[in-house]
Amino acid sequence: MASAVSQMPVNALTGLVELTSPQPASPLPASRPAATPATDAPYRSPYRVTDDAIHLLDQRKLPDAADEQLCRRGSDVAYYFRVGAARGGPLMAQLAAYGLAFSARDLRDRSPDARRAELRRVGRALVQARTGSRMLRWAVDRAWALADALPQETDGATVAALLRADADARAADADLDHAVIARALEEVLPRPDRRVLEVLIHGDPGALSAGLVGPALTALSNRIAAGGQVRAWVTESRPGMEGARLASWELANLDIDHQVLPDAAVGALLEREQVDAVLLAGDWIAANGDVGGLVGSRIVAGMAATAGRGPVPVFVAAPIATFDPTTADGAAIPVEDRPGRDLQTHVTGTRLPRARGWNRGNDVVPAGWVHRIVTEMGVFEPADATGLGAALDEREARRPIDLPATVAAGGVT
Repeated sequence: MASAVSQMPVNALTGLVELTSPQPASPLPASRPAATPATDAPYRSPYRVTDDAIHLLDQRKLPDAADEQLCRRGSDVAYYFRVGAARGGPLMAQLAAYGLAFSARDLRDRSPDARRAELRRVGRALVQARTGSRMLRWAVDRAWALADALPQETDGATVAALLRADADARAADADLDHAVIARALEEVLPRPDRRVLEVLIHGDPGALSAGLVGPALTALSNRIAAGGQVRAWVTESRPGMEGARLASWELANLDIDHQVLPDAAVGALLEREQVDAVLLAGDWIAANGDVGGLVGSRIVAGMAATAGRGPVPVFVAAPIATFDPTTADGAAIPVEDRPGRDLQTHVTGTRLPRARGWNRGNDVVPAGWVHRIVTEMGVFEPADATGLGAALDEREARRPIDLPATVAAGGVT
């Protein structure tokens, strides 16, 4: 099969999640969902949804192959989270919402108590698959709250339909929110006088981690569309190689000039090149402004703060739901440990013995090293807990858990 790079659309803002006709009911859950064959269809989003399943673009195989994995229920989604086929808080939040909706469909003939218990179990499996993602936990909490708000006598098909409708609405919200974040980030990024904007990217803050619109990379594309010039430096982002494999793939298809560098070369880069900004994605923002993110973010941000040419501003682009006012500081952000087998060296193919691998999946950037946090609700200094909290409350007020009048009154049975 030809490289999947050629299949990615140039404009990350185009396209919609595909919807097709109803399909037969799904079979019983499997511990490892069956894969579907590679497809030559162009990908406008890292997943697409039909009436009975999620078709997930397997990020483990990119950019060499664009294979789909089929998820018919939340337990399937949790499995692919665990093995790294999907990553990024905003993306995982959307997938979790759909996964729980499909699980509710499978449970439609169960008793209300049994259905509630199973949705709780599946939700916990989703959260435990990637503990460092606040957006994932937010999505599961919302689905639980919606199901719990329904009268006890609500029939299972109605529960599933309402969860699916809410998942659709949240995915549409995400597309709009991420586009707003991209515009805000483009506005606050430095504007070098008569030269190219040079940015350093760690991980993949693009559409593959966010859904249809990747805020950080779309911001760079917007700057170019407005007549600016951009050059991106991308860390390999070991051990998952999110930068070398995924961010570089997206940047190439956005036609943005970029170069990949070893993680260990960040210090040398900052000494030799005039880097104007560092772009990071945030997975969990604590009340004091500490930011949890992909492992290696702390080292990159620390080097930027102490660069010999002067501090380089670090921008974190993230939905406001990433902010958690109940998490006091970075020490309280959940730790995410990944399997030691992930430490395979991508150059030699050598694997470390399992007992010798310590593979932390996330780390914490102190608030003092972050210049600005850019959200759909505005741009904030990391220490502005009051502003972030008020923005979170305002955003949540715009997406209340609304039930149809007949359901809220117990009229659907």
